[in-house]
Amino acid sequence: MKLILVTLALLLAACSSPAPTTHYYLLSPDMGPYKPAIEQRLGYFIEAVVLPDHLNQQALTMFSGDHQLQVASYHYWAQPLSQGIAQVVGYELNQQCACEIRSFHQSDRKKDGAVNVRLFVDQMSVSNAGKVVLSGMFELDSDKRRRFYLSEQLQQPGYEQAIVVQRKLLAKMVQQILNADSGN
Repeated sequence: MKLILVTLALLLAACSSPAPTTHYYLLSPDMGPYKPAIEQRLGYFIEAVVLPDHLNQQALTMFSGDHQLQVASYHYWAQPLSQGIAQVVGYELNQQCACEIRSFHQSDRKKDGAVNVRLFVDQMSVSNAGKVVLSGMFELDSDKRRRFYLSEQLQQPGYEQAIVVQRKLLAKMVQQILNADSGN
């Protein structure tokens, strides 16, 4: 009888290991001040950020094969991803063009003459091999549509590093938006 109680006690002790820590991430932490808008520039209105279902969730995702998606158990976005993307894109547009930025996600109204920006993100994830991909399409004023595909290899492993690279890729995509708007 004592042997059974000791065995049960050991089994219960083994099962009571601490739960893994849950991590929450922001795509747009404090990015710094916005540049003052130059008067002659009309600015941009971020109208929409459309995500596929596998990205439109709180958990972070990773590709673990050609067609297999892994959903993280303890790594989550601290805000809706579409909102984080809109904030980063708005900030990067301001930094790169010194123009006024307004966003549907912040309940702003479009300023007359501002360029509408709609983003359709197909992929914004990392693979288990460390490749970070951002792909999709942007639309400017419903008449200029451009596809984008950006990728970069992680230098260090981990979700936190992947988010740093995703943010860099969003800044590169913003440069493509500005080039398309200026006719390049």
